[in-house]
Parts: sequence; C-alpha cells; structure tokens
Amino acid sequence: MSTQWKPGDVAMVIREDGTESRAIMSRWSSHWHAFESGAQIVDARPLAVIDPEDKEAVERLSSLTEANGGPTFFAGDVGKLQAALREFANPKPPRPEEPTGLGAVVEDVWGHRFVRVGARAWRNVNEDSFCIWLHIDVVRVLSEGYLPDGEQP
Repeated sequence: MSTQWKPGDVAMVIREDGTESRAIMSRWSSHWHAFESGAQIVDARPLAVIDPEDKEAVERLSSLTEANGGPTFFAGDVGKLQAALREFANPKPPRPEEPTGLGAVVEDVWGHRFVRVGARAWRNVNEDSFCIWLHIDVVRVLSEGYLPDGEQP
C-alpha cells in the first residue's frame, strides 16, 4: 500500500480474501478503518468524495469532466449535476409495477394515497384530483385492487 495517504482519506480497500469495502484512514494512526469488518487489507484505491451541496466542488467536477472530453449533458447547468449526484448518493427505491385491479391503492413519496378508478385513471385522495400512473412517484402498493376471477395481478 502507498504511503501517500493522509488521515481522513477515503478509499476502496481490498482484503486478503478478495472482498472490497470502503474505509477511512485513521486520524490517530496510519491504519485503515473499514466500514465493514473483515480480513487483512492488502491494497487500497482512492475514492473521490463530492458533496452534492458543495456547489464549488460540483462546478469543479463539471469543468474537469468537460475539459477531459467527458459527457457534456450537464454543461452549464450545475444544478442538474447536483441533482444527479444527490440521486447517486441517495437513490430512490425501485418503482413498483402498476397494479391493475380496480380500487388498487398506492402511496407516493409524500404519503399521498392514490386509488385506481379506471383503465388509466388514478385519483389522489389527498387532493381530490386525477392523474395517470406515470405522474405518480409511487413508493409502495397498499392494495392490488379487485381483479375478476382467474386474473392475476
């Protein structure tokens, strides 16, 4: 392992059994403290830590990416890059499949409940409004609703 590490540096460490985990260099000694316990550490690769709320660091990342021929779809819009980094750091749970039964109930990220009232119509019971499935940020299905005999959800 290299000696260029400083206290507080973060790395992906490789243990003697071949497993990998994140670790931080101790502030009190020159040892890695892995976030998961395991075998002896045999190698380490540096990790970049970018706080999505640190606009200066995100702007620097954007500039360096563009300067090195990287993707430019965030060019000039640091807000979009910050949103992408936030999603990467704290990903949303996978979206469930749309329940097809009449009267199915789902809940969105804000706790609003929606009831299936037609072939493509969903009623937001919190706001007494209607929308389609794609416009609901669903996190869980509370009920599959009524399905005629023999139909599968």
